[in-house]
Amino acid sequence: MSSGAACDSICDILTEYCGLPPISSRIVSDRVGDLREAACFFSRNLADLNSPFLFRSIALCVSRLAKAIAEKEKVMIFSDRDADGLCSLSLVNDFLKSKGLRPILRIPEDDAGCGISRKDIDDASSCSVALLILLDCGSSQAEEISYASGLGIDVMVLDHHLVSADRRPNCLIVNPKDSGDAYPFPHLSACAVCSKLIWAFEYSMTGDYDSELIFADACHDGAKIVLETVFMRNFVAGVPEKHVFDSLDELDDSEFCRQNGDRIVFVLDDNDIFRRLCKHMKVLSLKAAIGKYFNDVRSLNLRELSERNRPKTIGKRPVEILAWYYKRYYLRSHPRISSDWISCLDLVAVSSIADMVPLRGENLVLVSNGIAQLNKRRRGCFLGILSAKRLCERILDEKDIAMDVVPVVNAPWRMGHAEIGLKLFSETNLNMLDIYSREALEANERRRSYCRSFLKFNGDGIRQSYDDAGGSMVFVVSDELLHGLTGLVANALKDEYGCPAVAVSAKDGRVTGSLRMDGRAMEALGKAKAFLSDYGGHFSAAGFSIASKDMIPRFLSSVLSFVRAGAGNDPVRAKPDYDLSVPSDGIPCDIFEQLEMIGPFGHENEIPRLRICGMRADLFSMIKGKENPHLQAMVSISGVCAIQFMFWNKGAMLREIGRFGNVDVIAMPRKSYVKGSCKRYFEILDIPTLRQT
Repeated sequence: MSSGAACDSICDILTEYCGLPPISSRIVSDRVGDLREAACFFSRNLADLNSPFLFRSIALCVSRLAKAIAEKEKVMIFSDRDADGLCSLSLVNDFLKSKGLRPILRIPEDDAGCGISRKDIDDASSCSVALLILLDCGSSQAEEISYASGLGIDVMVLDHHLVSADRRPNCLIVNPKDSGDAYPFPHLSACAVCSKLIWAFEYSMTGDYDSELIFADACHDGAKIVLETVFMRNFVAGVPEKHVFDSLDELDDSEFCRQNGDRIVFVLDDNDIFRRLCKHMKVLSLKAAIGKYFNDVRSLNLRELSERNRPKTIGKRPVEILAWYYKRYYLRSHPRISSDWISCLDLVAVSSIADMVPLRGENLVLVSNGIAQLNKRRRGCFLGILSAKRLCERILDEKDIAMDVVPVVNAPWRMGHAEIGLKLFSETNLNMLDIYSREALEANERRRSYCRSFLKFNGDGIRQSYDDAGGSMVFVVSDELLHGLTGLVANALKDEYGCPAVAVSAKDGRVTGSLRMDGRAMEALGKAKAFLSDYGGHFSAAGFSIASKDMIPRFLSSVLSFVRAGAGNDPVRAKPDYDLSVPSDGIPCDIFEQLEMIGPFGHENEIPRLRICGMRADLFSMIKGKENPHLQAMVSISGVCAIQFMFWNKGAMLREIGRFGNVDVIAMPRKSYVKGSCKRYFEILDIPTLRQT
């Protein structure tokens, strides 16, 4: 089946079988590979998360943490100093403190690179640290971790960076990108990985830990008896198994009954098949237990529940829905998970948006629930930032986090004051948190001013590098660029020039840098590793250190050769300028609600762009702006409501539009806040009709 046919099939199922709105169904079907991924857009239930026990090392990590807690061991938490690292540190620190430990907290010093150093390990040893937990770093630090092990320190790595086989350390690692790991979703932030370990630990403290559960559904299919089962251990469910019998007597003599005679089988409905199974095993109905939390369970049978939950359980068999309800019940009924663990998801949301992980699958569930937690305003480290940004009175969304929270959290280390970030995410006194928040905000203002000045001052040299590379790459090398700003500068250059970008800082005799590409950034650095003293990162963003300044030209030449060989950017299907065409007289009244179903928006789940076709030219008018006039159109929807379209600073286009009877526009949904009130409108990005004449 072609990809287009697959999309059509998914869209048909979403709209016809699940009853979902056609616009959101079409956009989602173009963005996903299968129905189960599509379900995450419409469910956002924590029961949709993968079990943490799919990580191969998670059980060993749980045991090691239990030992540290039971024996009151000295524990050091060492994290990266960016938003993902600090959120991870805050989460793990709060967890260990709740268990009676007082961890030592460390981040790289301002003049150090990323990751832990031998000096940091020596400090841990001098403090009699028994367990060293590395967060958002460590996956490629085989030598340093071997050194720690030689000093008798156990090491645990909770990370999400790419792992090189030749640099993988010999220790406990929980990393969704670790080769050979069974975890099915590789795109978690480091903080999300930490949250998985805490979930696993809390579950390990219950009586159901490591027990194998059986869920069953049974019915008569004509003269046949059909029994479907799912086995689940530690929330890891197997593939549904189907058993068909000619009679109840054959069921009595079946291999299923003989093999599972000492097991408990969970069911929902009472029928003659399950009553017969009671002769061989213990059969328990979940209706009463689950019904305490979900009213529909008390009154509906399993098939009726399946029908009611179609949008949330796309692609699931009824027996899988029973296991799904059990997972929901368990997450809801156990306080350590239902309240303590869920409350930490605000940190997971901020870290995920900060690290620009793909907002698909699991990340949609984590980030949407995390934003809900952030809006409860319980986390002290964010309160001062939100207050200064005047965000306390509004409902926050992913844009507020990306534009107003993350830059402030990252600013201290970027500007050479990483200790401010550490204090902000470890302090509990509200007065001190207010001080650290203001210091972080001031650092962010300095960062913004510095980046603007740096790019303007070095503009000629940057353009020359682009020309010298034949448009294949752009770079800047500077003795003045702050080490913490190389990533931001490389990002800005990649966005401006549309090609791979490198920013290198040789400030104070230390050479570090960042590489930004559309893909395979780590592979590019691997090809150039002869010139590097260290490197690490993600698929499209990576950082590095160079031993000496004289190696910079050879390093840049190596990266350029990699790019020119055609490996720098993965071939991707050409994307149109918009997601979907909608006739102007076919815009539904709930268009904003339909589009919001697809959010939160971010990397690989961008805000949808619609091509609104056939807008009448006489709907457009010019309105006054601060500098230039704006273009506005008010479109009436079925005589019920009107939707505003704005083309900022383009009021002068009104005369040109007047030459047409109708025009098409490409626009995306936006929000604006006036005196705390939220207003929705469409921002026009382009008017292709004018370009086609």
